[in-house]
Amino acid sequence: MKPVFPMAAMAAVLALGACANNPLNGKDAALVDSSPGVDTSRLTPEGEADFLLAYQYVSTANPTTIMPNSGSARYVGGLGGDVTGDVSGFMTGALNMTVANLNNGNVSGFADSFALYNDDGTKAQDLSGTIALSGNVTGNALNATGAGALGHAGGSSAVNTGLAGTFRNLDGRASAVTGTATTTGGITMGDGHFYLVETD
Repeated sequence: MKPVFPMAAMAAVLALGACANNPLNGKDAALVDSSPGVDTSRLTPEGEADFLLAYQYVSTANPTTIMPNSGSARYVGGLGGDVTGDVSGFMTGALNMTVANLNNGNVSGFADSFALYNDDGTKAQDLSGTIALSGNVTGNALNATGAGALGHAGGSSAVNTGLAGTFRNLDGRASAVTGTATTTGGITMGDGHFYLVETD
Protein backbone atom coordinates (compact mmCIF):
# COMPACT_ATOMS: atom_id res chain seq x y z
CA MET A 1 0.00 0.00 0.00
CA LYS A 2 1.17 3.54 -0.67
CA PRO A 3 2.15 5.76 2.26
CA VAL A 4 -0.86 7.37 3.87
CA PHE A 5 -1.52 10.75 5.41
CA PRO A 6 -4.53 12.21 7.19
CA MET A 7 -5.89 14.52 4.49
CA ALA A 8 -5.08 12.65 1.30
CA ALA A 9 -8.66 12.59 0.11
CA MET A 10 -8.82 16.37 0.55
CA ALA A 11 -7.00 16.34 -2.75
CA ALA A 12 -10.22 15.52 -4.51
CA VAL A 13 -10.80 19.22 -5.07
CA LEU A 14 -12.77 19.41 -8.29
CA ALA A 15 -13.42 22.33 -10.59
CA LEU A 16 -17.09 23.33 -10.59
CA GLY A 17 -18.69 21.90 -13.69
CA ALA A 18 -15.55 19.93 -14.60
CA CYS A 19 -13.77 16.77 -13.54
CA ALA A 20 -10.21 18.11 -13.32
CA ASN A 21 -8.51 18.35 -9.95
CA ASN A 22 -7.43 21.77 -8.69
CA PRO A 23 -4.45 22.28 -6.38
CA LEU A 24 -5.11 23.35 -2.82
CA ASN A 25 -4.11 26.86 -1.84
CA GLY A 26 -4.62 29.47 0.81
CA LYS A 27 -6.52 28.25 3.85
CA ASP A 28 -6.92 24.78 2.33
CA ALA A 29 -3.19 24.23 1.98
CA ALA A 30 -2.51 25.60 5.45
CA LEU A 31 -5.12 23.27 6.95
CA VAL A 32 -3.75 20.24 5.16
CA ASP A 33 -0.14 21.10 6.01
CA SER A 34 -1.07 21.25 9.69
CA SER A 35 -1.20 17.46 9.71
CA PRO A 36 2.12 15.59 10.00
CA GLY A 37 3.30 13.89 6.83
CA VAL A 38 0.98 15.71 4.46
CA ASP A 39 2.15 16.34 0.91
CA THR A 40 -0.11 18.90 -0.80
CA SER A 41 1.42 18.10 -4.18
CA ARG A 42 -0.37 14.76 -4.15
CA LEU A 43 -3.75 15.49 -5.61
CA THR A 44 -5.79 12.30 -5.87
CA PRO A 45 -7.57 10.05 -3.36
CA GLU A 46 -5.37 7.04 -2.67
CA GLY A 47 -7.63 4.35 -1.28
CA GLU A 48 -9.17 2.97 1.86
CA ALA A 49 -6.41 3.79 4.33
CA ASP A 50 -6.06 7.40 3.20
CA PHE A 51 -9.81 7.96 3.23
CA LEU A 52 -10.20 6.53 6.73
CA LEU A 53 -7.34 8.63 8.11
CA ALA A 54 -8.83 11.75 6.52
CA TYR A 55 -12.26 10.97 7.94
CA GLN A 56 -10.83 10.29 11.40
CA TYR A 57 -8.81 13.51 11.32
CA VAL A 58 -11.80 15.70 10.44
CA SER A 59 -13.96 13.85 12.99
CA THR A 60 -11.69 15.03 15.83
CA ALA A 61 -13.03 18.59 15.44
CA ASN A 62 -15.75 19.68 17.83
CA PRO A 63 -19.33 19.72 16.52
CA THR A 64 -20.65 23.18 15.66
CA THR A 65 -23.08 24.25 18.38
CA ILE A 66 -23.93 27.71 17.00
CA MET A 67 -24.27 27.91 13.22
CA PRO A 68 -23.51 31.13 11.31
CA ASN A 69 -26.54 33.40 10.87
CA SER A 70 -26.01 33.56 7.12
CA GLY A 71 -23.47 32.96 4.37
CA SER A 72 -22.71 30.38 1.74
CA ALA A 73 -19.76 28.02 1.51
CA ARG A 74 -18.23 25.40 -0.75
CA TYR A 75 -16.97 22.13 0.68
CA VAL A 76 -14.91 19.29 -0.77
CA GLY A 77 -14.09 15.89 0.63
CA GLY A 78 -14.81 12.23 0.16
CA LEU A 79 -17.03 9.29 0.98
CA GLY A 80 -16.08 5.67 1.48
CA GLY A 81 -17.18 2.31 2.77
CA ASP A 82 -17.41 -1.41 2.09
CA VAL A 83 -19.74 -2.25 -0.80
CA THR A 84 -21.47 -5.36 -2.09
CA GLY A 85 -23.69 -6.13 -5.06
CA ASP A 86 -22.55 -5.64 -8.63
CA VAL A 87 -19.05 -4.89 -7.29
CA SER A 88 -17.46 -5.65 -3.93
CA GLY A 89 -14.59 -4.16 -1.97
CA PHE A 90 -13.96 -0.73 -0.43
CA MET A 91 -15.32 2.10 -2.54
CA THR A 92 -14.28 5.74 -2.31
CA GLY A 93 -15.56 8.81 -4.10
CA ALA A 94 -14.91 12.55 -4.17
CA LEU A 95 -17.49 15.06 -2.93
CA ASN A 96 -18.01 18.64 -4.07
CA MET A 97 -20.84 20.43 -2.24
CA THR A 98 -22.15 23.99 -1.94
CA VAL A 99 -24.31 25.23 0.94
CA ALA A 100 -26.44 28.14 -0.26
CA ASN A 101 -27.26 29.35 3.25
CA LEU A 102 -25.59 28.04 6.41
CA ASN A 103 -28.64 29.15 8.39
CA ASN A 104 -31.13 26.39 7.50
CA GLY A 105 -30.47 26.64 3.77
CA ASN A 106 -30.08 24.27 0.84
CA VAL A 107 -27.13 22.12 -0.21
CA SER A 108 -26.28 20.87 -3.68
CA GLY A 109 -23.34 19.19 -5.35
CA PHE A 110 -22.09 15.90 -6.70
CA ALA A 111 -20.00 12.81 -6.04
CA ASP A 112 -17.62 11.42 -8.66
CA SER A 113 -14.09 10.02 -9.11
CA PHE A 114 -15.23 6.70 -7.63
CA ALA A 115 -12.74 3.87 -7.19
CA LEU A 116 -12.84 0.33 -5.80
CA TYR A 117 -10.07 -1.15 -3.65
CA ASN A 118 -9.09 -4.72 -2.74
CA ASP A 119 -8.58 -5.98 0.80
CA ASP A 120 -4.82 -5.41 0.53
CA GLY A 121 -5.34 -1.74 -0.34
CA THR A 122 -4.52 -2.03 -4.04
CA LYS A 123 -6.90 -0.40 -6.49
CA ALA A 124 -9.19 -2.90 -8.22
CA GLN A 125 -10.72 -0.47 -10.72
CA ASP A 126 -11.97 3.05 -11.32
CA LEU A 127 -15.73 3.56 -11.53
CA SER A 128 -17.10 6.11 -13.97
CA GLY A 129 -20.13 8.29 -13.41
CA THR A 130 -21.43 11.20 -11.37
CA ILE A 131 -24.13 11.27 -8.71
CA ALA A 132 -25.94 14.61 -8.34
CA LEU A 133 -26.80 15.44 -4.72
CA SER A 134 -29.21 17.87 -3.11
CA GLY A 135 -30.57 18.44 0.35
CA ASN A 136 -30.75 20.88 3.23
CA VAL A 137 -29.17 22.23 6.36
CA THR A 138 -31.23 22.06 9.55
CA GLY A 139 -29.49 23.45 12.59
CA ASN A 140 -26.02 21.91 12.56
CA ALA A 141 -27.11 18.91 10.46
CA LEU A 142 -26.57 18.38 6.73
CA ASN A 143 -28.62 15.86 4.78
CA ALA A 144 -28.45 15.15 1.06
CA THR A 145 -29.60 12.46 -1.33
CA GLY A 146 -29.10 11.72 -4.99
CA ALA A 147 -29.06 9.13 -7.73
CA GLY A 148 -26.94 8.22 -10.70
CA ALA A 149 -25.23 5.38 -12.52
CA LEU A 150 -21.72 4.07 -11.89
CA GLY A 151 -19.86 2.23 -14.64
CA HIS A 152 -17.55 -0.65 -13.79
CA ALA A 153 -15.87 -3.62 -15.43
CA GLY A 154 -19.10 -5.61 -15.32
CA GLY A 155 -21.36 -2.95 -16.79
CA SER A 156 -23.33 -0.12 -15.20
CA SER A 157 -25.22 0.07 -11.89
CA ALA A 158 -27.97 2.45 -10.80
CA VAL A 159 -27.05 3.84 -7.39
CA ASN A 160 -28.98 5.92 -4.84
CA THR A 161 -26.83 7.83 -2.34
CA GLY A 162 -27.56 9.39 1.04
CA LEU A 163 -25.44 11.63 3.28
CA ALA A 164 -26.31 12.54 6.87
CA GLY A 165 -23.77 14.58 8.80
CA THR A 166 -22.93 17.17 11.44
CA PHE A 167 -21.04 20.43 10.96
CA ARG A 168 -17.74 20.72 12.81
CA ASN A 169 -15.35 23.54 13.75
CA LEU A 170 -12.19 22.25 12.10
CA ASP A 171 -10.73 25.59 10.99
CA GLY A 172 -13.42 28.02 12.05
CA ARG A 173 -17.12 27.72 12.74
CA ALA A 174 -18.97 25.18 10.53
CA SER A 175 -15.81 24.66 8.45
CA ALA A 176 -16.23 20.89 8.10
CA VAL A 177 -18.83 18.12 8.10
CA THR A 178 -18.63 14.42 8.95
CA GLY A 179 -21.31 11.77 8.91
CA THR A 180 -22.67 8.57 7.44
CA ALA A 181 -22.86 7.69 3.76
CA THR A 182 -25.07 4.98 2.27
CA THR A 183 -25.77 3.68 -1.21
CA THR A 184 -28.50 1.36 -2.44
CA GLY A 185 -29.40 -0.14 -5.79
CA GLY A 186 -26.86 -2.13 -7.78
CA ILE A 187 -24.07 -1.21 -5.34
CA THR A 188 -24.85 -1.27 -1.62
CA MET A 189 -22.86 0.62 1.03
CA GLY A 190 -24.54 0.11 4.35
CA ASP A 191 -22.00 1.51 6.81
CA GLY A 192 -20.06 4.18 4.98
CA HIS A 193 -18.82 7.59 6.08
CA PHE A 194 -18.10 10.95 4.51
CA TYR A 195 -16.29 14.15 5.33
CA LEU A 196 -16.30 17.67 3.89
CA VAL A 197 -13.92 20.57 4.46
CA GLU A 198 -14.65 24.16 3.51
CA THR A 199 -12.56 25.57 0.66
CA ASP A 200 -11.60 29.16 -0.14
